[in-house]
Amino acid sequence: TMYVKALEYFDNFRKKFPDYPVNVQTYTILLGACQQGRLWKRSLELLQEMTQQGFAVTTAHCNMVLRACLGASEGPKVLEVFGRMVADGVKPDVSSYNMAIAACDVDWEWAR
Repeated sequence: TMYVKALEYFDNFRKKFPDYPVNVQTYTILLGACQQGRLWKRSLELLQEMTQQGFAVTTAHCNMVLRACLGASEGPKVLEVFGRMVADGVKPDVSSYNMAIAACDVDWEWAR
């Protein structure tokens, strides 16, 4: 898919230019690709990488990860990310709460 392709381009870029700094816009675009492609594991990796690089993680970033997890039927991960978001001081918005509520409303074992 195009979402996977975007991540492949990024990975290739990182290999060719390992010392070139990545900015917050790049992470935002990549998290959007993960959200659309339901690539929840990669979205978690990117969020962690953002934190390690010293970028401020916003509600919008966390919501993209929540949507990726929810779209991939990873309800327990939605709740984990939501909890970490709150613990890290990122303020959830209405969408964040709706996704956390939706994650509680599904029998995830049956949905798989």
